[in-house]
Amino acid sequence: MIPHHSGGVVELLEPQSRAVHAELRVAAAGISTQEAEIADFRTWLSGQSDVK
Repeated sequence: MIPHHSGGVVELLEPQSRAVHAELRVAAAGISTQEAEIADFRTWLSGQSDVK
């Protein structure tokens, strides 16, 4: 899942940097969500998570 979410970050970077309309910049703000999920996956993989 990490490569999948990393691809999502890459896909969101281009519209965020090129967006003329504020609505598109806001839609591209999903980068932080994708990055948070990547961090969660890495935590789970390292065995540090309390999530069952």
